[in-house]
Amino acid sequence: MTKKIILKIGILLILVIIVLPAIQALAADPIKDYTLLAPLGDLDSVPSTKPWERYLPFVFDLLIGLSAAFAVVMIVIGGFQYMTTDAIQAKSAGKERIKNAVLGLVLVISAWLILNEINPELLTLKLDITPAPTASPTTGGSSGGTPSGGRAATGDDLLTGASLQADADIRDNLGNISVNNPPCTAARTSSCTNLNGLPSTLISSLQLLQTSCSYSVGTSCTVQITGGTETSLHSPGTAHKPGNSVVDLSSSATLNSYLGKPSPKSGDTVTMNGLTFKFEVAGQGGYSTGDHWHVTK
Repeated sequence: MTKKIILKIGILLILVIIVLPAIQALAADPIKDYTLLAPLGDLDSVPSTKPWERYLPFVFDLLIGLSAAFAVVMIVIGGFQYMTTDAIQAKSAGKERIKNAVLGLVLVISAWLILNEINPELLTLKLDITPAPTASPTTGGSSGGTPSGGRAATGDDLLTGASLQADADIRDNLGNISVNNPPCTAARTSSCTNLNGLPSTLISSLQLLQTSCSYSVGTSCTVQITGGTETSLHSPGTAHKPGNSVVDLSSSATLNSYLGKPSPKSGDTVTMNGLTFKFEVAGQGGYSTGDHWHVTK
């Protein structure tokens, strides 16, 4: 047995010694608190223990360990293939197998080390991601999402789980359209604006409005939502509710100019781009927000 073969066997043993403890440690860490999987589409129904936060990292670590073990097996097979034949072609195939296995092992370990160096949280695969609400300063005299009567949002208007995520998804797709307040939650019952349940056709029309307005006035047009689907913050019998194509828009100078009403008065009505705009002043009926355009489709 030549010194080269002895050296390669020694390298194989070292790799096995390095990888084996990691595999044993992984196998010794069972998922003690794993319960039956709950539907991931409804996070409210998932138990507070959130078992998937242990399940997914376990699967990830298991795949890393299996990759390392597979690489070691390929190295061993390549080593035997190289040692048990005198054919030059077979020896070359064995060396190529060893080289590819080592390269694969290096790639797997390097990927893990790079992710861990950037941020160890990347390796936890957590699904509990709370979207940051979009909040923009009010413009054009709008007083925000709190009615002049100072009432608080209640009932279904207090968003959680799927409804809160639906609100966040709509905000992410608004483009240059802003919203004056974050959504209503149990921790925020006033100065809040909900968007969950707004029809996609209305969102598309508002985006077209913003684009057309900007092109018409020659500058960025301020289109800001100040009232959405938060039913409890509007007057009794209001059309503001999930599923209805109704919003309130801030009375901005650029939007007023585009609508041909640079100084709008209460009751002014304009129909444009498939939308009907009715101007309402602050405190009208004791429920409305600041001066705004009540928009319906």
